[in-house]
Amino acid sequence: MPRLLVDALGIDQPGGARTAVLEPLIRLPEQRPSWEFTVVLSAAEPALARFPTLRQVVVPVRKGLAARLVAQALFPLLAGYLRADLVHFTKAQASFVPAPYLLTIFDTTTLSRPELHSRMAVWYWRTLQPRMARRAQLVTTLSQHAAGEIVRTLGVPPERVIVIPCASRFLAPSPAAVAALRARHDLPERYLLAVGILARWKNVGVLLEALRLLRAAGVAVPPLVLAGPRYPQSDGSAIVATIAQHGLADAVRYLGPVPDSELPALYAGSTLYLAPSLNEGFGITCLEAMACGAPVVAAAASATPEVVGSAGVLVDPPQLPQAWAEVIAALLADPARRAQLQAAGQERARAFRWEDAAARWVQLYEQVLSPGRVGVAG
Repeated sequence: MPRLLVDALGIDQPGGARTAVLEPLIRLPEQRPSWEFTVVLSAAEPALARFPTLRQVVVPVRKGLAARLVAQALFPLLAGYLRADLVHFTKAQASFVPAPYLLTIFDTTTLSRPELHSRMAVWYWRTLQPRMARRAQLVTTLSQHAAGEIVRTLGVPPERVIVIPCASRFLAPSPAAVAALRARHDLPERYLLAVGILARWKNVGVLLEALRLLRAAGVAVPPLVLAGPRYPQSDGSAIVATIAQHGLADAVRYLGPVPDSELPALYAGSTLYLAPSLNEGFGITCLEAMACGAPVVAAAASATPEVVGSAGVLVDPPQLPQAWAEVIAALLADPARRAQLQAAGQERARAFRWEDAAARWVQLYEQVLSPGRVGVAG
């Protein structure tokens, strides 16, 4: 009976990282019911409580220096105490544990955009992260774009970087659910939507500039709805304070964090879903929006084109407000094209399955646990 130790610190916080870790995790005990799982979390996860072979260990730290110290001090001790056969670090931070380990890295934004992160985070990624990544038996990530960056910046051999895409948690909701959501948040029949943490690399400012250009040209544009929590590590929430400066106080609504239960209807009710982010390890909100029937317009940057494919419209160059304004105006005037994108997006979203992601995790665990497992680099 293999014993696995999983680091899932910080996944109680809303965002793509929570989804990318929790969704495969809740499927692991079902795929291998005889295995023993110990999962270290910042807060207890009710979705994991029903599995008798999965033990939750709660340590009330999430990110930053405290989380790194825990990773370095706690996991070697815990791995030894549990006699773990394998450790999976799912949040990019690893430590020198007395067992083989897998390391999941979502992206390398800390290295590519150091000005958006704390000095401590940049130091860690420049000094310790390359060594920890090369020592891992395997490194998993979410996209081919992220895999290439991991090979290039961290020096991990390409054959040891495994891509396991995410999937959507949602399906298209009923019209009644969409109507209830609109009433709850006092939203109009038509609105543009952007969902995500308010981090500086999300490029939300380009949407405000595009709206300003459209209004100046006399184009009737639905209001833009922004939904998502603040992100202290790279706080981009100042954009909310600039809405009035753009002359858009009546054209932009910031809802703040929206619970998962409301997201399907929020996506489905939108006239267009806009994803301007310049740095994404995957871009899961685009997949969720497509699954819920929203036409997607996204930046032609980082991993997003891998997710959207030809089922959405990619804006290139994504930093140019005029490019966004032209695409938005064209789609608002073309309901047939929007309907085509809705159908194509839902079809594409069905190709991504969480069951497949969990099965791939299990396959990699078995590969590392087998006698011929991948060797460790120094």
